[in-house]
Amino acid sequence: MNIVDQLKAYCECTDVSEKDVNEMIHLISMATCWQRNDPCETFLTGDRREVIDLPSCADCPYIFVPFYRPFDISTFKFYLSKIEGIQETVTEITDFAYNSDGKFYINLGLPSCKCSCDPCGCPPKYRLVVEYVAGYDELPDCILPAFCDVIQVINAKNDCDCEECPCGEDGENNVQYAKGDVVTVSLQTQIGAILTEQYKNMIGQLSLCREEDSLWGFVV
Repeated sequence: MNIVDQLKAYCECTDVSEKDVNEMIHLISMATCWQRNDPCETFLTGDRREVIDLPSCADCPYIFVPFYRPFDISTFKFYLSKIEGIQETVTEITDFAYNSDGKFYINLGLPSCKCSCDPCGCPPKYRLVVEYVAGYDELPDCILPAFCDVIQVINAKNDCDCEECPCGEDGENNVQYAKGDVVTVSLQTQIGAILTEQYKNMIGQLSLCREEDSLWGFVV
């Protein structure tokens, strides 16, 4: 089942179209920092690529923590890029292990730091290139309610024409309250704010944002 079918089956009161779902996917991907290498990159399962600058020498295994998750462990490929002047040599790394702490330990094959002196003063530059598959084939069940509401908002935005919808003169929907009913207004405002924060936190479970660039209040 793909995400469109998943939302159609779950969101009983919402008209779910593939166009609206695609717009939602790109909106959420941007808000949760999935668009790292490509403006069209999303949280859907796909090929990922990371390039990390390395030191010129190493005596211990290098520890790599994937940026994208969830990931498929079986798809990981590691390459060592060695740049000398304008020449680049890329070799595949096969000596690595994925440990129970959720990290990859990689023997890079770099020169030992005990004997890395370069009389020319121009040591090679090294980069670790990592390729793997990561992302979501389906949405986690626990966040489906939030996604249904996002789809409903997008659907209304795409379909509603203010000449046809019950809008006020300023183009905004007007809600009528009984005269002097400040309690209902206050409750709806406060509950709405609480639900908004909870939905942001639910969707934030997909987030890859770091603390400095977090948009939706969920930090990994």
